[in-house]
Amino acid sequence: MKVYKNPFVSWECYFVRTGKAFSHKNEASKSNGYVVECFNGKWEVRTGCYYDFSLRDEMQIVAENRISIQSVIDEAILNAVLQTVKG
Repeated sequence: MKVYKNPFVSWECYFVRTGKAFSHKNEASKSNGYVVECFNGKWEVRTGCYYDFSLRDEMQIVAENRISIQSVIDEAILNAVLQTVKG
């Protein structure tokens, strides 16, 4: 999993790629993922999309490990379901 820092905004904003996004024939390739940002003092998570050339050329990798983002998502969903069932 690679965590990219968004240099285009003045607040803390990170992006984690989860896969390819649909691109039209004449459009540059892009990636889907999650955007994690601290806006007005509150951390928020949303889905987002960035062009691959921005990830490669303009956004700095601030963290990287060998953990698959999908395994992290699967574990979070599993924990949420089990917490709900137990509650």
